[in-house]
Amino acid sequence: MSGSKSEEITEELASVLKSCGEKNEKSKSRKKEMRSVEVLLKSMNNLSFEEKLKVFTHKYAELLEENGQSSSNLKVYEKHIQVLQKEKEQLQMENGKSLLARSRLEELCRELQRQNKIIKGVISFLVIVNIYSFHLD
Repeated sequence: MSGSKSEEITEELASVLKSCGEKNEKSKSRKKEMRSVEVLLKSMNNLSFEEKLKVFTHKYAELLEENGQSSSNLKVYEKHIQVLQKEKEQLQMENGKSLLARSRLEELCRELQRQNKIIKGVISFLVIVNIYSFHLD
């Protein structure tokens, strides 16, 4: 009875894993995982139900540990992303301030050029007036 039940569970697990594999066939790592699962299932065909249960329990514990490590890595990466986002926002603010300062400096430069042009015109006019008044004297 336990032999047929373990075969049913093995077949059911294999079909579930196969259907998952079909959905993600584009992923090479997923295909590799599926192959290793199939090899594991084939090697377990001659084991008793209790032995299969031990193997699956051990594998489940390994996956839980791996999941915990992945979760802690995820938290570290999320914190790093937050730091990078804050830096990005700060740099964008500094860039905005720099652009405003640049535009203000360009505006002041144009104003100085206009004033210099006016002063040059006034000086030219005064030189002409002085020359003309000198000739009249």
